[in-house]
Amino acid sequence: INCYVSGSVSGTDYIGGLSGQIASGTISQSYAVASVQGSGDHAGGLIGLLGSSIQNCYAGGSVNGNGRVGGLTGSAYGGSEITNCYAFAAVSGSTEVGGFAGYVETGEEGGMMSSATITAAFWDTESSGTTDGVGNTDPDVQGVSGKTNPEMQSASTFINAGWDFAGESTNGSEDYWDLDTGGEINGGYPFLDWENGTDTALPVELAYFTAEQKGGKVILTWCTETETENTAFRIRRNGEMIARIEGAGTTSEPQEYRHTDHYVIPGRSYTYLLADVNYQGKETKHSEVKVKVASLRQGSGGYYNIGTAYPNPFNPVTVIPLTLSKDATVRAMLYDLSGRPLQELQSGTLAAGSHDLKIKGANLSTGIYFVHIIVNDVVNVRKVVLMK
Repeated sequence: INCYVSGSVSGTDYIGGLSGQIASGTISQSYAVASVQGSGDHAGGLIGLLGSSIQNCYAGGSVNGNGRVGGLTGSAYGGSEITNCYAFAAVSGSTEVGGFAGYVETGEEGGMMSSATITAAFWDTESSGTTDGVGNTDPDVQGVSGKTNPEMQSASTFINAGWDFAGESTNGSEDYWDLDTGGEINGGYPFLDWENGTDTALPVELAYFTAEQKGGKVILTWCTETETENTAFRIRRNGEMIARIEGAGTTSEPQEYRHTDHYVIPGRSYTYLLADVNYQGKETKHSEVKVKVASLRQGSGGYYNIGTAYPNPFNPVTVIPLTLSKDATVRAMLYDLSGRPLQELQSGTLAAGSHDLKIKGANLSTGIYFVHIIVNDVVNVRKVVLMK
């Protein structure tokens, strides 16, 4: 009860956004908006294989499988009951694919004495990509209706079917459902009343976000005061997303983060934007920071910089950073103490920006090595130590 899932779920058979298979008990007032991927049979937005009861639940996202694929449940077997549920998940598969369920068992099949029953249920014929509510076409499957996207985002569709919407209950029962006509909550589809209560995620409270250029790169740091259902941060540079950093989920303790952008060109200015993404996939943008990367003062003509190998000593790999403010011809070779060439790290023209010269020590012995880096005929030497 009052459970939800987002993100992605994958496997072979019996794959569901909330549960792979349930044979007893009841799932109620819960939802899943996940990407569900099954390579076998029985894949559903909420449940893979149902043998019990679902009440007042919904599923979105996407569902893909081989056979018996449904927006809410992959399969519903004899004795299972589905009441006041809907699906708007995009569904795809090879056989028995339905916007609501892939397969629903009836009492006439296989000598079974009981049937699965569906009451006051719906699926979105547009977002699901199919006009078939149930993948197996038995005419005895009743209780589920296909609706267009506008109809699925109209409270009257569900109220007329007897659903308990906020302010609409006539039998004294609890209100389970609500709908935001502005579309801010759940994209305009009905949502469970508890979703908009004290359990609704709050945005990340950001203490600061700074950008500092140093040594031909930009170091981004930020700190949060609190985080609620924070999946990740997104960093955009001049409008393009360049990094995704895992968030802390839900915490009331300050959290510090750091990301280094190596791929900048000295002398140019950049604008960085930080955004957070909650469990429902909603992105909240924070303020921008601008920084200009200083022109390099090391190297011939001030147009390149060769950093320190890291790690050093190393095992099995180390990297020497190289930053260019303009295109240049770069040749880099690894030598042993006797002057014998061992590895060619780079040969040719590199574009302006940041690059990594990678040294692999898997086939080398413990010892001292030298790296000759020639930038436009100017020779630079770096020493590295391999320790196994």
